Amino acid sequence: MERLAYAITDHLLRRDVIQKEDYDIYVYGYAVFLEQMCQVIGFILLGIVTKNLLQTALFLGTFYLIRSAFGGYHAETSPVCMLVSYGGWGAVMILSRYMEAYAEVPLVLWIVLAADLCVFAILGPVAHANKPLTAVQKKRNKRNGFLVLGIGSLLALYWNCNLCSSVGNDRKKKGRYKV
Repeated sequence: MERLAYAITDHLLRRDVIQKEDYDIYVYGYAVFLEQMCQVIGFILLGIVTKNLLQTALFLGTFYLIRSAFGGYHAETSPVCMLVSYGGWGAVMILSRYMEAYAEVPLVLWIVLAADLCVFAILGPVAHANKPLTAVQKKRNKRNGFLVLGIGSLLALYWNCNLCSSVGNDRKKKGRYKV
């Protein structure tokens, strides 16, 4: 990705679209943009292949909103970052399949949600050397992050309740259990 970022930036410089003193900023920006686009395309392909495209879209929306507010783990290399991100996606997809089997949210998932909220409350937002945060920005990002977490949690519960009621209705029709 970095070579492509250099090529794009060199092209812009030759055409006098950017100035020489901004060269490094553009290289960095294009490298980050291209890596993010590859990651999103990878998520979408995984969603299509695993027939989880809607869940993947919800994951991506929530993931990027939470990450923009709370920051997060910064891997040493782009491939490690992608592997960690895809691993998180995989865990969420496994949990979403696990949730389909239950008529209500299992206690263990409420505990995981509470633990996540505690981690975010204690550690978030995470500043990065390339993106330092002022005290005001930290407070704003934490508020926005919890807002996104709250809305995402409510949507997940709503989705689960609708999914579970349809699973329950299917089981009633097939006589799998009595009510």
